[in-house]
Amino acid sequence: PEWAGKVHAMHTGATRAASAQSADYLLFIDADCELEPGCVRATVALAHQRGLALLSLWSTLTRRRWFEKIVQPATTMELIRQYPLEAANRDRRRRAMANGQFMLFMRDAFERVGGIESVRDSVLEDVAIAKRMKRMGERTGVLIADGLLVCRMYDTFDAFRRGWERIFIECARRRSARLRDRSSSAAATSSASRPS
Repeated sequence: PEWAGKVHAMHTGATRAASAQSADYLLFIDADCELEPGCVRATVALAHQRGLALLSLWSTLTRRRWFEKIVQPATTMELIRQYPLEAANRDRRRRAMANGQFMLFMRDAFERVGGIESVRDSVLEDVAIAKRMKRMGERTGVLIADGLLVCRMYDTFDAFRRGWERIFIECARRRSARLRDRSSSAAATSSASRPS
């Protein structure tokens, strides 16, 4: 009760796995992701070098099904429009963002902010934990995986539609007016960029 399912699974792993208790870093990866052999080593090195308490990756999404080739680029670009990478990585006025498919935490910082339990009822736990870390003064970053992390998010168009609806509804904080404003803004941006 009072927990989102994925968040509870993350909490269980972080608190019950013996190796997590002594680890310097905690890495949460969605089950539908595939990693290149050097991905974890590279991200730990980058997080350490940049002093990041949280490093998240934008995965490379598969393009095998028709909706992955035609519709998925538009949904992904809209999400990036709402959460620009530049804004997620700047030091001042940073826009809190993370991708729940891949989140690497410094364990000490993770514990300082209250762990994933601190956002236990959040459906978009990635953005919620990034916002919490920002409020608590922890540095975060988001990078493009560029093939190091590949994800097939959905097997069918119906699952794809339902999944992205959930993502955008939660991004709009379940406020229909905010969702309508964001879709109008996206449409205006799209029409303004078309050649006359």
